[in-house]
Amino acid sequence: MQVSTYLRVYRRYPKLIEHLVKVGFEHIVADIVYRHGMGSEIDDTQKRTHRILRVNKEDLTMLRELNAGIDTLRAYQQYTKLNLRSRQELLQWQLKNHVHTVPTQWFAYMTARKFMRYMDSQLPDYMQLKRAFLYRSPMEEAISTYSDYLQMCQEQNYDMKSSQVLFPKHCNEAHDELSRYIKKCRTSKQSVHFVKYMSIWQKRLTSLQRNCKLSAPSKPMTSSQKDRLCTTVSAPILSEWQRKNV
Repeated sequence: MQVSTYLRVYRRYPKLIEHLVKVGFEHIVADIVYRHGMGSEIDDTQKRTHRILRVNKEDLTMLRELNAGIDTLRAYQQYTKLNLRSRQELLQWQLKNHVHTVPTQWFAYMTARKFMRYMDSQLPDYMQLKRAFLYRSPMEEAISTYSDYLQMCQEQNYDMKSSQVLFPKHCNEAHDELSRYIKKCRTSKQSVHFVKYMSIWQKRLTSLQRNCKLSAPSKPMTSSQKDRLCTTVSAPILSEWQRKNV
């Protein structure tokens, strides 16, 4: 233990440090002193424990039993702000599955219990993926794919109240299929715009040719000279098309 570091923080927040240690939140105190410092997770102006930790009074027993640190507290505070039902169950599920972050924006369309049940049902598909174990847990991989899928559904204006949209049988397959569909639509749209601008520039080039005298080069052109000529002619077309479509 670095005594000097502890004493420096203690001298600044003596009553707060003593209070949190006394009520059993030593891990949070250790995080404040040695890792995170005094952040927005802690309200040092308050005197009641649940207000200091920015949670509800009934949450204290669970957080104490989990030996919660700042990271766990931060995650739980998001659920408290949303007044999320089953939030204690969700936090314990999150820790059990080694999930660092749960995307809370989707709780506007489903309950926490439905989210947990669905992710549990999808986990076997992700246990077979070797890449899931490289940088994050299989459940984190599943949640990331599911969140990405829901984001695409939202952008495509799908009915986010439909259970068929929210809970596909196999999330991984639904994600890949929707991703291919969006890419195909985007490519098709870009092709249409490209043909349009090619037509416009073809008319401009035709008009330009009427007022220009073209003559063959006095000697054969090198490959690099041919490339520069093609670039000079095609660059304005590609540049304008890319500016408006890419």
